[in-house]
Amino acid sequence: MVSQDENVGTVELLLGDSRDAATLRLTAGDPGVAVIRQFVGGMAEALGIHPAGAEDVKLAATEAATNALMHAWPDGEVGRIEVVLLRDSGGVVLTISDDGTGVTGEGHDAEIGFGLSLIRAVADDVDVREAKGGGTRVEARFRDLPRAEAVTDSGHSPALRRVLAMMAAQCGFTMDRLSDAVLVAETLAAHAGAHSVDGRVRVAAEDGAGDLRLLVGPLTRGGGQALLDESTLPAFGGVLERLADGVEVDRGIGPAGPCEYLRVRISSRR
Repeated sequence: MVSQDENVGTVELLLGDSRDAATLRLTAGDPGVAVIRQFVGGMAEALGIHPAGAEDVKLAATEAATNALMHAWPDGEVGRIEVVLLRDSGGVVLTISDDGTGVTGEGHDAEIGFGLSLIRAVADDVDVREAKGGGTRVEARFRDLPRAEAVTDSGHSPALRRVLAMMAAQCGFTMDRLSDAVLVAETLAAHAGAHSVDGRVRVAAEDGAGDLRLLVGPLTRGGGQALLDESTLPAFGGVLERLADGVEVDRGIGPAGPCEYLRVRISSRR
């Protein structure tokens, strides 16, 4: 039985019902900045931003996240970071928040200056303030970013694919198994939203002991099996069942009542 508040992993992705917004939450430390950069790069790709413009957004994310990871939590404490990237009428907005000591806490005043100067060099507007509930919130707005010639991926596939690929690489996946993890990510991005309780794709990922473990949901009742059925290909079978080392559908309790969660386990080697 799964509770809606169960913390199942170090990385959580909340992908909106359109490609215009997504959220990444992770525990400070490993996998850290590398995963954040992959998430931002994937979302920039989904938003149709040219790679040159995406580099500016990734630089801003890197500086804000590095400051949080290094200075937000004193005495070896561990906290959480939230990254939001969205498109609005004014351009693209990147927000990185931590639950650490806050903008006036030890370390922030001395260290945020250099990183903030780099963020201001690439962004059009930057705002730094205390986050709701404590911690630091950095918001960077980018206007008139160059557009890519074409957007070939659908939805949030690039963000989920890049994050899971980075986590798989850090788990020591072989190239074959890393490719399998990417195909699992693309399958979830393509089908999970149709069976979630609100049209959004939620994936929590945990890496450890050579495995990548995913929790997808909350899904509607029957949504777990429907997702598996829809990802079946002729002459190949179920994509998730063939590529993963374990697939289970669990019943759970979500915001609207009974629901389902899909658990997927991918091992680094077979």
